[in-house]
Amino acid sequence: MRKTIDVHDLLDNDILAQLQASPEKGLTQLYKRFKTEFLHFTRQYCGDDEMRQDSYHDAVLGFYDIFLEGRYDADKATIKTLLFTIGKYKILNRMNKVKREMSWDNLEYVGDIIENLEDDVKDSQARLAGQAIRELGGNCQKIIELFYYQRMS
Repeated sequence: MRKTIDVHDLLDNDILAQLQASPEKGLTQLYKRFKTEFLHFTRQYCGDDEMRQDSYHDAVLGFYDIFLEGRYDADKATIKTLLFTIGKYKILNRMNKVKREMSWDNLEYVGDIIENLEDDVKDSQARLAGQAIRELGGNCQKIIELFYYQRMS
C-alpha cells in the first residue's frame, strides 16, 4: 500500500530533490506547500486576494529561476524565506504601480474638470456679455460692433 505524502510535511531538501528529479512535480509540491501560509502572511501588505495570488505565482516562478540558475543557497535562506521575500516585493511593486497609475488617472481627471470649468466660465462670460450688449441702446450696440467685430476705431 502506497502512503500519500502531505505537501505540508515536505522539507526543503525534499522539495529541492523533487525539483531536480521532476521539475513539474517539484513545482506543484512547492506551490502547494507554501500557498496558504503566503496568502495569510501577505494579507498585512495587501487586501486584494487576486494581487496576492498573482504575486505568489510570480514568487514561485522567481524562486524556480533562482534554483535553475544555481543561485539558491540553502545555507543563507530557507525556501520559505526566499519565496516570501520575493512575493512580498512582487506585491509591493504591484501596489506601487497601481498607485502611480491612479495618480496619473487622478491628474487626468482633475485636468478634465479644470478644462470643463474653464469652458463653463467662458460660456458664462460670453452669455453675460451678450446679455449686457442686448441691454444697451442701438447706438451703443453699433459702436461695440464696429470696434470689436469690424476693428474700427
